[in-house]
Amino acid sequence: MCRTDDAGAAKPREQWTYGVDQKVFTALRAQAHTERARYGVWGHSAGGQYVHRAMSLGFRASVAAAVTANAGTYATPELDIPFPYGLGGTGLDDDALAQLLAFRLTVMAGTADIDAASPNFPKEPAAMRQGGTRYARAHGYIATARAQAARLGLRCAWTIVDVQGVAHDGERMSAAAAPILSAALHAT
Repeated sequence: MCRTDDAGAAKPREQWTYGVDQKVFTALRAQAHTERARYGVWGHSAGGQYVHRAMSLGFRASVAAAVTANAGTYATPELDIPFPYGLGGTGLDDDALAQLLAFRLTVMAGTADIDAASPNFPKEPAAMRQGGTRYARAHGYIATARAQAARLGLRCAWTIVDVQGVAHDGERMSAAAAPILSAALHAT
């Protein structure tokens, strides 16, 4: 796991894998490969898990927009469920949760991503509590975020986009994500 060493001890935050995107972006700016102040991030399947977990853990300082698509499991915005299925044990509190829920995160769900028999579909008990399909899990993730925002008296800035007729297909999901990221990057 990228937050802990081989013995399970917590690594310093600056060594977490979730910070790699920012380090690359900072290096690109320093080497004059880009003048942009912000970037967009997208991930499908395990990449989608990486994206939403990175955003959840606060690695979003220069991120204009983030899109997670067809993730197998989610780190739900609940502080009483242990990471990686929730945000418990991460050191986050309600203030950090409020900042996360105010961040623009787009969750994309392929309406045909419902194959629960796939060998790559996470089936461990904690994953199955999130829903019986990737499609159901995406909607449950958003519902949980909205419930947490309501509990905190906030508006949830997260959105969900159903991509009609698409199963677990990264190419088609990326085509659907491109306009979202493009719009966000051209607005900054």
